[in-house]
Amino acid sequence: MKYDELLRYLESVVQLNSCPEAEPAGDATLETIREPITGEQANNLAGRY
Repeated sequence: MKYDELLRYLESVVQLNSCPEAEPAGDATLETIREPITGEQANNLAGRY
């Protein structure tokens, strides 16, 4: 997914009026995705499902 596609998606999900309003949410989403998780966190998540 390209960044502009992510912004349009966030606009529709969060019901924002424009891309500039979606940019902070897009940046936060990408920052979160970039954060690694530990093996213990992965096991805890896997145990939930």
